[in-house]
Amino acid sequence: MKKILSLLAIAAMVCMAASCNKEKKTKHHDDGDDIEYNAPIQIDGNFADWATLGDKVTTCNSVMEEGNDLKQLKVYADEYFIYVYVKLNNTVPDPTWAEGVNHIVINTLINGDNDIDTGGYIGKWDQTIQQGEETISKPCFDVLIYDVIFDKNEGGPGFTYGNSYMEILTWEGEPNTDGWDGSWIPSDVEDFAVNNGNNLEYELAICRELYPKGKMADEFTIAVGATCGGWDTTGWLPDAETGSAKPLTIRVDK
Repeated sequence: MKKILSLLAIAAMVCMAASCNKEKKTKHHDDGDDIEYNAPIQIDGNFADWATLGDKVTTCNSVMEEGNDLKQLKVYADEYFIYVYVKLNNTVPDPTWAEGVNHIVINTLINGDNDIDTGGYIGKWDQTIQQGEETISKPCFDVLIYDVIFDKNEGGPGFTYGNSYMEILTWEGEPNTDGWDGSWIPSDVEDFAVNNGNNLEYELAICRELYPKGKMADEFTIAVGATCGGWDTTGWLPDAETGSAKPLTIRVDK
């Protein structure tokens, strides 16, 4: 079994300082042998490396013309990590919605085992299946990455990516039910995810092996919600002009 040794701790020290070295290799341990891993995406707030992956990246653009804080979502996954990119609409966060504190909230939801009979929380997505003539709701997200990002230039113009508060939660409510309070429970997993950003762009690396609900499948679903202008303009991706869209299905690139 591959063991990732202090992987995200190293990434955090290097990348959060916005000085990632693209040649830097991270070591993994596999039955006593080290494996060299060149991260395809550096979590440094510089997003040019996303273009180098070409059509390996799954891209989802919002179809909503207005009233939506979320503009674009990109996801790429390899054997070790899930990489997520979020672009918000060109709006200035409204401090009145959050007691005068400029911040952005980004929720990343994952059905990591790709099992529709576990997990929960519907959100704004279509998580139904068809059984004969009957349509059955099967909300099945099992992990939520709740990230609050604060404005570094509080009181100044625009929004500058500053410190963030991240919490990893797991679904412990009844399977295939909806809800928020009492169903999402904080996890004690460490070094599971690191983030960085620049103005209204954001990227996240998620360590697959440290997934708090056990082994991840090589095919899984993911969705993102983001708020910067108030709860009434919260963005959801994937989205739809009418009704709801399905979460993105991602296949690991091997």
